[in-house]
Amino acid sequence: DAAPGCSVLDARGGAPHPPSWALDVDAFDEAEFGLGPGDAVPDLSLDPDDGVLTLINASDAPRAYHVSVRDVSVVGRLGPLPSRVCGGGGCTTV
Repeated sequence: DAAPGCSVLDARGGAPHPPSWALDVDAFDEAEFGLGPGDAVPDLSLDPDDGVLTLINASDAPRAYHVSVRDVSVVGRLGPLPSRVCGGGGCTTV
């Protein structure tokens, strides 16, 4: 963890073992998202059925994402993620 409520993953050189805050780390595959070659790829995907937030890097270069989730319990591979008070509620940043 970079700081309480803030997490970092560096997947350069291939997908590492998932850190405790990530559910999984996989190489990007357009077909898994119903996309074809050349289709626009979202940076984030939120599954409406299970609430899983996916951060997508379809490029060959490292990317940084700053995502904060308010007033929702966020769960990683090993359980709940730490949160900080922000705006009177709880905030988790990945």
